[in-house]
Amino acid sequence: MTGFYASIMFIGILLILISLIWIAYDKKKCLEDEKRIDEKKEELLKIISDAELMIDELNRVSDYVVSEVEKKSKEVQNAVESMNKKVKNISQENNVLIKDNEFGIERLPKGGGYAFNAEPPIIKSHKKIDEKVIAVNSKHKEVIALAQKGLNETEIAKKLSMGKGEIQLILGVNK
Repeated sequence: MTGFYASIMFIGILLILISLIWIAYDKKKCLEDEKRIDEKKEELLKIISDAELMIDELNRVSDYVVSEVEKKSKEVQNAVESMNKKVKNISQENNVLIKDNEFGIERLPKGGGYAFNAEPPIIKSHKKIDEKVIAVNSKHKEVIALAQKGLNETEIAKKLSMGKGEIQLILGVNK
């Protein structure tokens, strides 16, 4: 019987040794996993910092684009205003001619003076079109709607995953 007890003790010691080896193997595997996790964490932090740098650069570029668009918009607005003044001046000069033509009198070119015109004058009307047509997609509508709700540009940019400069551009064009 002592041989039976000795074999059971031997099997028990063998199982304990296998358990200890297994525990050591799991601990080694756990340490390797922690090391890989730390490496991945460092990679992600680097990617995030690179992304933040790119976002900052994109915001600077979009701010520049917005400022250039605003400059060009002001230039166009000034040009339109000067053209409107010229059109007003021309229409006022034409009103003098139209009044003269109502009586059958026509101003002669180059030589000056007036000539009698038997045919009644034909007056063409010109309508000024103030409305501008801009195609707006759903993302632009969302930006405008969020801005009207009181969200600032940064909040809108984060909510819609867009650049702050793009938001500024859309809101600037909307004005």
